[in-house]
Amino acid sequence: MKNKYIFVLTIIFLVGCEYGRMYDQPNPRPSKIVQQKIPKNIVKSSIMNKGKVLTINPYLSTDTNLIMGAKVYRQFCYHCHGADWKGNTPVGYGFPVPPTDLNLLSVKTKPDSEFYSHIYYGGKFSPALGAYMSDEEIWKVILYIRKGRN
Repeated sequence: MKNKYIFVLTIIFLVGCEYGRMYDQPNPRPSKIVQQKIPKNIVKSSIMNKGKVLTINPYLSTDTNLIMGAKVYRQFCYHCHGADWKGNTPVGYGFPVPPTDLNLLSVKTKPDSEFYSHIYYGGKFSPALGAYMSDEEIWKVILYIRKGRN
């Protein structure tokens, strides 16, 4: 008797859920994510200096600045680029294209303004972090990536 009672309740529960209707609902996420097109080599207006684009890092490579750059790296960059800076992380493996290897010479020799722009506005597959990081944090993480790690 108890088994029949449980069976009837299960059937009522399953019929009441109407699970199949979930597939008929529209998907709230867009099918294609469109990233805003930013002109190449553009730098945020707050770092303009008397009408000229600031192309070099305004912070010196001091121990204090490198320590702050390391903290910012761990907070914003570590998850994708990893401790070895090669992008060999569980998050990095989830991307269609692996994160950039920050040890590459092509990365280390990028102009500071281009580096800043890439962090602030994001790249083809990297997120735009300008809304989450201050100008100072961006410049100091650039210092750390360039000079902080041997």
